[in-house]
Amino acid sequence: MNKSQFLFELRARLNGLMQDELEERIAFYSEMIDDRLEEGLTEEEAVEQIGNVDDIAAQIMGEIPLSKIVRNKVNQKKNINAGMVLLLVLSFPIWFPLLITALCLLFTFYIVIWVFVFTFFVVDLAFIFASIACLVHAPVTIFSASVGGGFLSLGCALFMAGLAILLFFGSIGFFKGAVSISASPISRFKSWIMRRGANNESYS
Repeated sequence: MNKSQFLFELRARLNGLMQDELEERIAFYSEMIDDRLEEGLTEEEAVEQIGNVDDIAAQIMGEIPLSKIVRNKVNQKKNINAGMVLLLVLSFPIWFPLLITALCLLFTFYIVIWVFVFTFFVVDLAFIFASIACLVHAPVTIFSASVGGGFLSLGCALFMAGLAILLFFGSIGFFKGAVSISASPISRFKSWIMRRGANNESYS
């Protein structure tokens, strides 16, 4: 993919942005490609170094606050006709409860995910404290009570420490997955708004 193709694809994916912000983003990546061309790279190599168009577009959308996107779209639709306003008012008893229900379900979904994440870390912490307790108990048991019991405590300490390490990495993976899942609906909503804006502009 050369420079022109890359910028064309990026512009198409960001077509829902305000015009000045869109041009600013396009100019930024155009200059970035030019800098690499000055270093001796070909256009294809420069574009490959910058990254995938879809990933870049997703990153840009993630950086733009949702409130700003919504505000821009509202400003663009200030000329909404009276019939649409009347339709929204008359259908309010239908769409408003559905909206509240959807938001409650989404909020509950987030709560469940993050409760699982919190539980993973709490269980991992419990294994860590249990391992430390067994490790402290082992020498006391060896010198005061039973050598066998002391080594059993030591084995339990090592076993729980191993479980704690495994659970820690599992918790980190679960945490990253929860962050990704939590951000996904917001990104999708941003993309939907931007696509609607682009479609409306193309029809006008």
